Amino acid sequence: TSEKIEVPAPPSPLQIEIVSVKDALCNARLGSFQIKGSGGWGDYTYRLATHTGTTSISNYEELSAGSYKVFVQDKLGASVSTLIEIGEPGKLEVKATDHIDPTCGNNGTLKLEVSGGAEPYKVSIDNWLSSKILDLPGLVEFEGKAAGGYSVKVEDKNGCEALAITDLSASSLLKIDR
Repeated sequence: TSEKIEVPAPPSPLQIEIVSVKDALCNARLGSFQIKGSGGWGDYTYRLATHTGTTSISNYEELSAGSYKVFVQDKLGASVSTLIEIGEPGKLEVKATDHIDPTCGNNGTLKLEVSGGAEPYKVSIDNWLSSKILDLPGLVEFEGKAAGGYSVKVEDKNGCEALAITDLSASSLLKIDR
């Protein structure tokens, strides 16, 4: 004789909830995400597709930008997966695009271009003695500068930094012979 065996279904289907996703910043492994299992038969374990073995920890940190396939498994072995994207702003860069050498004291101009990162930007020269806020990527000028070398520092809204070195030549300065 054969007996009928009834296998109950879980109260709700096994699912993955994405609790949070944080993008990678500053071209570093600063991305993260947290997931949570629900439904199924409970007692969830988690696994990244690139790793072997499961864990009860559902937080993944120190991730580079990219796609991550993650699995949730319940206590009876049923599993579901989803793809999570960790983004990243473009690399923050600053470069000197042009300049006007001083002709008389402090009348030189530095012209700089800021790109990448996340706006707004704080652009400074000479260890923050002169600084400007730039709301969008683009050009910024510092006028009233003397001949000499200048270190340029840009910081974006995420705290990422970019540096450049430029100079204004003294060769155009007005010379008076006595």
